[in-house]
Amino acid sequence: WVVWRLISSSGAGVYIDSRQMGDPDPGSNAYFKGFQELLNKAHKKFYALRELPTYGNWTWEKDYHKAFGRFNALWKYQQDHRTTLIGSGLKRSDIGEIASKIGQLYYSFYLRTADTHFLLESYVFYEAIHTRGYFAEAGSSPQLSIKQLRFYARFIIVCLLLNKKEEAW
Repeated sequence: WVVWRLISSSGAGVYIDSRQMGDPDPGSNAYFKGFQELLNKAHKKFYALRELPTYGNWTWEKDYHKAFGRFNALWKYQQDHRTTLIGSGLKRSDIGEIASKIGQLYYSFYLRTADTHFLLESYVFYEAIHTRGYFAEAGSSPQLSIKQLRFYARFIIVCLLLNKKEEAW
C-alpha cells in the first residue's frame, strides 16, 4: 500500500491511502474510480489556469504548483496501478493525454518565466508521447484525431524552440 499527499484547493494536504481504494481484483472498479477522481481534480486545476491573466502582477506560481501537484499524483497513481486501470478501461491515449497536459504545464511555465529548463521538461514529455505512440489509434475517432493533431502542433513548436529541426519534421 502507498499513501499519497495531494494538495487540496485550500492548500492543506489531503492524504489518500491506497488500502482505502479496495482490492485490485479484476472485477473491482475501485482503482478506476480513484483514478477518475484524481483526473477530475487535476483537470479542474488545469482549466483554472486558463482564467489567469497572462500579464500583470498576478501570483500565478501558486496555481501552477497546485496543478503540477495534482498531475504528479495522477501520473504516479496510474503508473502504480496501470494493469488494473487498463483492465478497467483505461486506454493508451488517456495516458498520453495526461502526459500531454503535464507537457503543456511545463511549456506554459516556460512562457511565463523564460527558463529553458521548463522547455526541456516539456520536450521530454512530448518526446516520450511521440516515441511510445500514445496516440497511435487516433484514426479510430475524430476526437482522438484532434487531440493527436494538437499534440503534434505543440511538439513541433517545442522542437523548433529547442532547435531540434530534424525531430520537428
